Amino acid sequence: QLLDKADPASYNQAIMDFGAVVCKPAVPLCHKCMFNQVCYAWREKETDLLPVKAKKTKIRKRWFYYLVLQHGGETVIRQRTEKGIWQQLYEFPVVETENESTTDEVLLQAEEMGILRKGTYKKQSVSGMMKQQLSHQLIMGRFVRLELTDTASHPGMNGSQWVRQSDIGKYAFPKFINSYLGDPSKQELF
Repeated sequence: QLLDKADPASYNQAIMDFGAVVCKPAVPLCHKCMFNQVCYAWREKETDLLPVKAKKTKIRKRWFYYLVLQHGGETVIRQRTEKGIWQQLYEFPVVETENESTTDEVLLQAEEMGILRKGTYKKQSVSGMMKQQLSHQLIMGRFVRLELTDTASHPGMNGSQWVRQSDIGKYAFPKFINSYLGDPSKQELF
């Protein structure tokens, strides 16, 4: 009610300055504060306890290795149906690892998962490490572009489909994948 609607930034700046100069968490200057008579922390002698600091959210690190499977001008994509980040957005087949992994380790894991079959693909390029900070997760990953020699033997991931590479822009991808698709220099770091 008392906030100046025409200039709310001045109020916000004054509150930040007050917190930085007088009402400091480590060493508050309560005896000099013009609000000490109405201050709950000062009256209750709890200035060392208030304000309660919010606990930092632990950032979960995740490594995504996207397999850009290509053949005859088409590529494999799938829609994420799992709960969690990027639900209902499209992605390339993905191998998620607990730690940073080599390309060979990722390809071996993709074979074990049934995404790839040994001897039916040729590695074209590997992107540099890419990162995206979400509120509670740090997503890191690479894109491994593979040319398939035999598409019939590649089941891909559950719900995957072949689409023309020229139509890839018609699908909604997360920002992480769009940054790869939108920057050709990120695609050729083999």
